[in-house]
Amino acid sequence: MAELIVNTGALLQNYRRYADAGQVIPILKGNGYGLAIVPLARILNDCGVDHLAVASLAEARTLREAGFTENPILMLRGSADPQEVEELLKLGVTLSLGSREDYFTLKRTAERLDVVADVHLELDTGMGRYGYSTDRLNMKWLLGFYWEGENTHIHPTGIYTHFHTAGDRGTTKRQYREFRKVIDFLQETKCDVGMIH
Repeated sequence: MAELIVNTGALLQNYRRYADAGQVIPILKGNGYGLAIVPLARILNDCGVDHLAVASLAEARTLREAGFTENPILMLRGSADPQEVEELLKLGVTLSLGSREDYFTLKRTAERLDVVADVHLELDTGMGRYGYSTDRLNMKWLLGFYWEGENTHIHPTGIYTHFHTAGDRGTTKRQYREFRKVIDFLQETKCDVGMIH
């Protein structure tokens, strides 16, 4: 019988190494990358992790049902499915917005439930998978999204991108420059972008 041994000491050492550089949001998708989402989340929570991130409604539900009721949980993909968005909102999950469809579904659902949804805006700087493309981003819409009062049921609390590859420094630097252009624009216009990651 095969056995998987998780070296929690090494896990915590890696976490502390990066936590010293800033806030860390552990990604617990795929059942914690096969390490079992709940035990892994408990280990990380015990050493001071606050935020957690998942890639599915089932993962978010599993964490909430396991007692992670106070931890902010970020859903790492947008959704245009009203039923899924409603359940995520009821679980108190921070949603990602990466398309017009995501935005309008969330806006309508939050208005119907009369809740304020915390969201992180996802920008596609070259990954090509999810997010608003920085090549085609409407800056006027972006300002309206961030200006207080424009979205009474949507509260932007963060903005992020996903780097294409860790091994190609040139590509990563280009993506970072694209990401910074948007962040700089928002900060110059006095928008509170929240967490940048």
